[in-house]
Amino acid sequence: MSQQKRLAPARRHRRTPVGPIHPRPAGDRLRRPEGYFIPGSLVLQRLAEAGFPLGYDAVSHWAYEGCVHRRGAKLGACRVRSRDGRSCETWFREAHVDEIIESLKRRQAGRYELLGDDYLTLPALRVELERPGLYSLLLNSWMKRGLIRWALLPVKAAGRHDRKVYHLEDVRKQLAVPENRFDGVWQTGEGERYNLLAAARVSGFRLGFITEAIRRCPYLPEGILPSKKLKPPSASGHRTSEHTVLRQDLERLRRAVQQAKEEAAQPIEEGWGDGYEAARVAGVETITERIDLQEVLYGLRQEEPSERPPSARRLWRQRGPIWKRVWFYFLGQLQSPASTARTEPSGRKADPLAPAVVLGGSDDPVRVCGKAKPALASTAFRVVSALAAAWPAGLRKDELAQRSDCSVPHKVLRKLCTDADWNAAIELPGRGYRAGYRIRAADEV
Repeated sequence: MSQQKRLAPARRHRRTPVGPIHPRPAGDRLRRPEGYFIPGSLVLQRLAEAGFPLGYDAVSHWAYEGCVHRRGAKLGACRVRSRDGRSCETWFREAHVDEIIESLKRRQAGRYELLGDDYLTLPALRVELERPGLYSLLLNSWMKRGLIRWALLPVKAAGRHDRKVYHLEDVRKQLAVPENRFDGVWQTGEGERYNLLAAARVSGFRLGFITEAIRRCPYLPEGILPSKKLKPPSASGHRTSEHTVLRQDLERLRRAVQQAKEEAAQPIEEGWGDGYEAARVAGVETITERIDLQEVLYGLRQEEPSERPPSARRLWRQRGPIWKRVWFYFLGQLQSPASTARTEPSGRKADPLAPAVVLGGSDDPVRVCGKAKPALASTAFRVVSALAAAWPAGLRKDELAQRSDCSVPHKVLRKLCTDADWNAAIELPGRGYRAGYRIRAADEV
């Protein structure tokens, strides 16, 4: 078998412009009636200095096939005698080279010239229009409605998506149109109504505070901030309903919060104390004594109004970053079964008041806020037991899931909180308590 010959690759011949061969000038510039011409080596040098290290093939392609940077026109070229006089070289028109370099710089900055108009990428639009808040979501909505022109330019680099550019003048015109955006205010027969964002803007409250007040608000007598769902006006008709509140209710909430802050700043009268102080005075130690004292305190809360001063009342006090209504008791009239059962006080600091939820066995009834509740299912019992073991601290969802061996403890607790007593005894995230889930103390209920 004869050895095959390796054929050398065919040499690529460079094309040369058609026309006369001009004599070589003394310098690097040839003057002709249409302008100055420079050699190819100088063209490549200028491109490299501008930050575009291209090869001679690209420049030759512009001269014979057309250049996108010149709207498809060819790069001007001519033939010039070489130094040895035996051959010729291709020189290129200097003005066209400068035009290409400027176009490359504009494209690098996100600006493209298509069909005589300027098209910009999104980052370039933000700089050109001085609108850093301009996002593709708004531009795409204009595109779908046919309000702006756009183009998709292919990118040759591997792994890169096509580049989307937008017509500069069309975008500028759309931004100049006055926005007809709904400000979140309804004019109704009851008065002005605000959505939650407008209510936060007008009242000065945080949006999360108003959102929580719609579900639960201890500052108002009705227990919630009254709200009504309304559908905002929209040309498309696809916007969903949202909660709205009256201006009068916002003003009532503002006055109630101010009153709570002023009351919390006042000192408590002598002889009164909260549940922790009651436990210290009674000197409770065991869980049985805590339960007995809790029953006594519940009894003081439920006393009927009479001529004599009440033995329990609820006052506003600051608890961390928020204000809560805390029960206070007249310690002089406090008769605790725990204090009578103990003959000698230990002298050490008493434990805190019992939690609002007291568990027994897995099949035993549960005492919630002093009331007997049916026994819990096995999963709910494990979740509540984990919270009881961590009391008075709380647990985050992942910690609670790990300790209770339940993947969805938050759903179990929210199902329990559909009952009013369980809802009062369990603290859920988003209700003024940001450290997870926990069982409230008895004086917080």
